[in-house]
Amino acid sequence: MSAIVFIALLIAIYCGFISDQLPDFSAYTTTLLLLISLVICITVMPRNFSVGFLTSLLPFAIAWRVGAMNDVKPIMVICSIGMFFFAVQFFDCMRNDQNHYKKDGWLGDMQWQMTFVRIYFAYNEVGHCTEKLFAGNDSFQHLEQVFYRYGLHTNTGSYVIFAGLCELALAIGLGFGFLTRLAGLGGFLYILSVNQYGGHFFNGYTWNIRASGGLSNGGWEYILLLLVFFGSFVISGAGKFSVDRWLIDRHLMPSFLIPCCLSKAGREALERNN
Repeated sequence: MSAIVFIALLIAIYCGFISDQLPDFSAYTTTLLLLISLVICITVMPRNFSVGFLTSLLPFAIAWRVGAMNDVKPIMVICSIGMFFFAVQFFDCMRNDQNHYKKDGWLGDMQWQMTFVRIYFAYNEVGHCTEKLFAGNDSFQHLEQVFYRYGLHTNTGSYVIFAGLCELALAIGLGFGFLTRLAGLGGFLYILSVNQYGGHFFNGYTWNIRASGGLSNGGWEYILLLLVFFGSFVISGAGKFSVDRWLIDRHLMPSFLIPCCLSKAGREALERNN
């Protein structure tokens, strides 16, 4: 995995600073993100796969998205290959866990199912935060125009940055499984509030709606899906494939923050095991 990330880093440097395929600051963000991913792959993943996997995947996925948004095909190709191998690593880890810890049985299978869905939905926010924070001036200015049409006529750029940071925090919190219950609550409140501006709650239920002028802004079907999903992690927390679990097992999570990670049942189980 480290070799693929290293090749992606070299390609990003070439595309950003030699061939100028990556515009303005996206050349710097893509290079920095892939460098972070590479360092984590080399230093963290061999020691703890779950933490290394989760924390290296996010910057790699953002770099992939930057390349795709700017139609930089070399980055798109190498990152697509890299994402395939990230997926292979994840499912291999899941298979090994199922084979060696059969005492978890059906509940263990359900936990892996939710882990897979959790990572997908969390890193789905990569597409949104990338266009606001990492993809370059053209993307940022386009989002400023979009936010202006939503009625945010003053400090529009600040709202774009704030929204991007919220989406990045959501990708980190749920994607890493870090302070997961708090991240789930934050995601629920964020999706609920920002979609007041998009008007989805006033467009009916179905997401793909045909209006007289063509495709409308969509109803609240997809928004409800996100609300239910993010809100569900306020109940459960992240499970064992998470940064929360790594920190708690090593007594590195402050006790006052443990309720942000584990439900009451999870905390009681932790106390019994200790």
